[in-house]
Amino acid sequence: MIRLYKFEGHQSSPTDWDQKYATESTTANNVAAYAGQPFVQTILRYLRVGQRVLDAGCGTGGLLRFLKQRGGNVTGVDASPVAVELLKRAAPDIPVHAASIERLPFPDASFDAYLAIGSWEYPPGGPGPAAREAARVLKPDGLAFIEVPQVSTLRRLGHLPLKRLEYLVKKMRKETPQFAHYLFTRSEMKTFLKELHFEIVEIQPHDLPEPDRHYGLWVDWPFLRGGPTYRLNALGRFVKTLGNALSPWTISTGMFIVARKK
Repeated sequence: MIRLYKFEGHQSSPTDWDQKYATESTTANNVAAYAGQPFVQTILRYLRVGQRVLDAGCGTGGLLRFLKQRGGNVTGVDASPVAVELLKRAAPDIPVHAASIERLPFPDASFDAYLAIGSWEYPPGGPGPAAREAARVLKPDGLAFIEVPQVSTLRRLGHLPLKRLEYLVKKMRKETPQFAHYLFTRSEMKTFLKELHFEIVEIQPHDLPEPDRHYGLWVDWPFLRGGPTYRLNALGRFVKTLGNALSPWTISTGMFIVARKK
């Protein structure tokens, strides 16, 4: 795992997420946007109608609402009270709990499937407690669907050396680093999950499918930004096209893992 830091002059806290969620859309359009995501289509290939599904770190619940429309018996958990309240208002028929993904309020072997889409990278102590909770609440042969940011080739060769330099320079200026999140390699995620008695079913690169949008390129390289919501400029679109032609793993923001509890 590689720890990334930010220098914003304040400690990251649950209220940061509250502020983000307070401005996030909970409309039907936001839910429908999941239909075109490759990782969602992968989830749908495995899920069966009526199976109990837990989304750990569900936010305002767009993915939960999408899966419920397709027959999922869904439940959400998020540490942000604001997100939980917004989801309750938008979808009062979906059970949702304000709780930590590291201390889930459910009995053992409660769920057929567990989702952690962009949540395991944020606990400062690493994903261990959240992963152990996933194993605990899943039934035998239950499936975990996990998305985490990855150490891509472009990040390893370009972005991470620059982040290390930024860290040294800002430390010299007496600025205080604050933990942001982790990046992971495929090999360490495979080893980590196998140690928790998960069988890896498949791993695929994860990013936005549109040719003019990309999470990682937009966030890591400001000069590639062409607009809001991860829109790329002409150079950014060229980099995405070239990277994907070489291998999607070259520039992929994250990895999406399907793992089965043994």
